[in-house]
Amino acid sequence: MNIAVVIASTRRPTELARWADHIRNQTLAPSRVIFAIARPEDLPPGFEASGIDVVQAPLGLPAQRNVGLDMLDETTTDLVVFYDDDFVPASFSLEAMARFFAEHSDVVAASGSVVLDGIGSAGISYEVASAIVSSLKPVAPEAVELAPIDGTYGCNMAFRFSAIGKERFDERLPLYGWLEDVDFSNRVGRQGRVVRTNAFMGVHQGVKLGRGPGRQFGYSQIANPLHLRAKRSIRADHAYWLMTRNILMNHARLLWPEPWIDRKGRAYGNWLALWHGLRGRLAPERVLDL
Repeated sequence: MNIAVVIASTRRPTELARWADHIRNQTLAPSRVIFAIARPEDLPPGFEASGIDVVQAPLGLPAQRNVGLDMLDETTTDLVVFYDDDFVPASFSLEAMARFFAEHSDVVAASGSVVLDGIGSAGISYEVASAIVSSLKPVAPEAVELAPIDGTYGCNMAFRFSAIGKERFDERLPLYGWLEDVDFSNRVGRQGRVVRTNAFMGVHQGVKLGRGPGRQFGYSQIANPLHLRAKRSIRADHAYWLMTRNILMNHARLLWPEPWIDRKGRAYGNWLALWHGLRGRLAPERVLDL
């Protein structure tokens, strides 16, 4: 299979530079690698890597991923995988991904296994992530698992390119674009199954550099689920559970916040979004004014 790799990155030149090595280490070479950046300074100084296309896009994860997606076509692309720039993949990931999609023709989108995720902590160092990944082994065919999921996880998700068609990431979800992965995969999922599998895997460092202020993310925690619910790309119970969980967590940790999370800012963003909702002014794009 021809597999294209798309990586959208902003303000993380160190993490992005490591992807040249990640690609070289794959047991199956990708047919194309695209770095979608927002500014020239998103690239490492003097960056040069043979076989990697660099494209500049409007700032925002959905917009950057869309520009990368628009560079591909069905005649030369069977699968497209989107990785976060701070994800460290196992060296056999692309090969296992190709085998998995070949053996499950009804699957149109899949999240790979994240064996360790630093998103809920201070993060995982590159050295630790690399050591873990180097110890991973391919899963035997009889041990490959797959389970239905309500939306893929954006740090490590693959799609059958022919199922994407005209679907694109929702650019009304600006900046970090929270839930853009769930929205996109659920729409593509109208063409087939969306699953989680242990066939391909890696470690998500959860780097905090490049993330927006807490008030912006807190606003998105309310605005984005309601926007997706209006589009019917997310179930009502899922949307309201996400909002309730985040509001409760942000307020429960106000007095004892994690050093890496701006709980006060997130709580402020939550309340501002609720206020805008009561006044009929709620919209995902309003985070740009905060």
